[in-house]
Amino acid sequence: MRVAQRSLLTIVLLLGATAASVLLLVLALAPILLWSAQAPETMMPEQSAAKAKALLQQAITALAAKPISACATLNAQAAARCLAIRGT
Repeated sequence: MRVAQRSLLTIVLLLGATAASVLLLVLALAPILLWSAQAPETMMPEQSAAKAKALLQQAITALAAKPISACATLNAQAAARCLAIRGT
């Protein structure tokens, strides 16, 4: 009977030590897991793609509203010559 009690006591102590170790590990890792959480201003990939698409559409609309002359794509000296030739 004493051998069985010692075996049971050993098992209980091992389980208790294991549970305490797991608890300490969780408590040690909790701040890291909480600090590395996604920031609220960070968007999910689908939201980010939708916002990028909307911004591109706004840029296209804004560029379409203003006609771009061929002279605007040149450097400063070439643009001046281009504008002088066109008379604008």
